[in-house]
Parts: sequence; structure tokens; C-alpha cells
Amino acid sequence: PDLVPPYSLPEELSKPIILILPQLSRMLLQCTDHFLHRNPYFRESSSAVLKLCLLELIRQNATLGRAQICEDVLSYIHDHFSEPTLTNKSIADHFNYHPDHLSNLIRQETGRSLHQYLIFYRIQVAKNYLLTTQYDISEIAWRSGFCTAAYFIKIFRRNTGMTPRAYRLHRIHTEI
Repeated sequence: PDLVPPYSLPEELSKPIILILPQLSRMLLQCTDHFLHRNPYFRESSSAVLKLCLLELIRQNATLGRAQICEDVLSYIHDHFSEPTLTNKSIADHFNYHPDHLSNLIRQETGRSLHQYLIFYRIQVAKNYLLTTQYDISEIAWRSGFCTAAYFIKIFRRNTGMTPRAYRLHRIHTEI
């Protein structure tokens, strides 16, 4: 025993790797059945089923990785939205991805491109400021991450159908 080197599992193996257990269980039972009955070509069919199991595990891992990256990117946007210099490129550079690839990942998770999500989130923050503070429009634009009040008004109108001032007045009157 003292000649055996100490062994520890790699970090990747300490995490759960099988998420869709029923599907993989069926496949493994099918593989075992092929192997035990020793049908013609049982080695080849067992090998094929095991390869399918491995491919499913790889697919699950890729899906988990994509979801985690998206969660990290959205969290980063929520933390840094007020920086006017926050762009697709700066976000992608932060995560070491190409901007187009990262935008496609975000679109798969949220239904919006990276830029659309950033604008969407900034507009939501601006709406909150409009309803809960007395800040003027330029202050809200700056706090929401827009470079200028004119750009903020243009984007706000495009996304809501009304100017920030009209939105504030409309919401205040409808809540009274």
C-alpha cells in the first residue's frame, strides 16, 4: 500500500455529471442487454450505445456551460449597466469571447441579443428611476448608463412608445 501513489479525483469529476438520468439509464440498460444476450454484433451495438451516452453527457456539459456563461454575463450587465462605456465589445472582452458569439449565446437564453438586453435592462432601470425619484431626465439618463439625455429619450421612445417625461406623467396619473 505504501508504494501506491496517492490518488485524488480531478475537480471535474467531483461535480454531478448526469442530469438526465432516466434517458441515460435507458441507454445503459440497452447496452447491458445487448452485451449480456451476446446477439450478433453485440460488441458493436454496445459500443454504439456507450458512444451515444458519452455524446449526451458532452451535450449536457455544453448546455450547462452556456447557461453559466449567460448567467455570468447578465449578472455583469446588472452590476455595470450604469457605465456608458459598457458595450458588446467591452462585455465580450471581459469574458474572452467574440462579441457576435456572446450575443448569440445571450439570444438563445433570453430571446434578445446582447445589445438588446443591455438596452432593455437600462430602460427598466430608467423606468424605476422615473417612478421612484424626482431626478430630471438628464440625471436619469446618466444613472441608467446612457451617454446623453437626447440619446436616452430617443431609445426610451423607441422601446416604450412615449418620452420619459410622458411615461412619468402617465404612470403617476394612472396610479392615483
